[in-house]
Amino acid sequence: EILLKDFPVVHVDQPVGSRLVFDNDTTVELGENGYLNTAWEFKGLVLFNGANKTIELGPQGKFIIRPGSSVYFDNLNIRGMTANKFVLYDNTSTVSFGNVSWNQESSYSFSQSRFDIVGQFSIEGTGTFTMGTSKPCTVQSFGRVAVARNTSFLYAPTIANRDLFVMTGTGATLYLNGGTLASTTTGLRLTRGTLLV
Repeated sequence: EILLKDFPVVHVDQPVGSRLVFDNDTTVELGENGYLNTAWEFKGLVLFNGANKTIELGPQGKFIIRPGSSVYFDNLNIRGMTANKFVLYDNTSTVSFGNVSWNQESSYSFSQSRFDIVGQFSIEGTGTFTMGTSKPCTVQSFGRVAVARNTSFLYAPTIANRDLFVMTGTGATLYLNGGTLASTTTGLRLTRGTLLV
C-alpha cells in the first residue's frame, strides 16, 4: 500500500510517449492543477483523489485503465476529454466516479467495462457521452449524473438490454441540466430514482 500525497501533474523526466503506472493498492492525492501530456495508467485497486484540482489533457494526455482494475476518481475536474483519452481495454474493470466534472471537447463513448456513480458526475462541454458498454452503470443512492447544456447522454449498449443504466434508490438522480437524453432503438427503462428535466 502506498499514498502519493500532493502529487504533481507534471513530474520530473517523464518523456512524451512514456507511461506512469499507478499500481495496485495505491492512493493518489493530487497536489496541483496541471496540464497532462503523457499517459497515466491505472492497474489494480487505485483511489485517485483530485483534491478539487483540474487536469487539462493535452494531445498525448490520457488515462488508461488496465484489465481487471477497480479505479475510483473523486474530487476531480477533467478538461479536454476526447474519444481516445480515457482508455478501457476490456469488460473486466470497474470505474467509479465520486464528485467529478467531466468536460469533453468532442464526443466520448464508454464502450467497455462498467462504471458506477457514487457522487456528482457532471458531463459538460460539447458532443455526446455514450454509455456503449454491455455492463451496467449504477447510480448509487444520492449519486447524480448531470448532463449540461450542449451535451447529450446516449444510452447505446452493445446488447439489447433496456436495464443497464440502474439507479439504485429514490436518492439517485439523472439530471438534464440543459442537456439531452437519448437512446438507440433498444430503449432505456428507469424503474427507480429521479429524472430531473
